[in-house]
Amino acid sequence: AVRFYLFESTGGMIVRRVRERLFGSIIKQEIGFFDTTQTGELTSRLTVDTDMLQGALSMNIATIIRSVIVGIGGLVMIFIISPLLSGLVVL
Repeated sequence: AVRFYLFESTGGMIVRRVRERLFGSIIKQEIGFFDTTQTGELTSRLTVDTDMLQGALSMNIATIIRSVIVGIGGLVMIFIISPLLSGLVVL
């Protein structure tokens, strides 16, 4: 439960920053931009696309952390079992 909360909150913070930057970028556009771009498209990008980003980040952050831990653990085990052979393999 704690792990899920941490991943979700981290993803939420990243998405919030992306939304703020995207909104700031939209606000700085010239008037002609709003004549050619539909309001619904802009709203969709602010909500749907960033929500999809949050879901992907939450899942990928967990996978990346797990992969790094397994990789480091594997290297440690290899060096414990056979330091000489491990040194040759790593080089």
